[in-house]
Amino acid sequence: MKHLYQYQTVVNIIPLKGTPDFTDEKVRVGLVGQISKTLMSIPKLIDALPDHENWEVNSHSISQVGDALILSILFQRRNS
Repeated sequence: MKHLYQYQTVVNIIPLKGTPDFTDEKVRVGLVGQISKTLMSIPKLIDALPDHENWEVNSHSISQVGDALILSILFQRRNS
């Protein structure tokens, strides 16, 4: 059976300096800036995918693992 969609994942690892104090506004603003850079580059990320036509964002996730934030974006497109 042919699946309805194809999927691709892009992962960005944002290193942290130790365990940040997320209650500190400067820390939050800095992290939002770094995350925003990746999210604002979504059109470029799509252009870098193989056969980059018709891809769209399906979902995203941000997790902290050790001393890093992991930002993953799942793209999908309909199979022809």
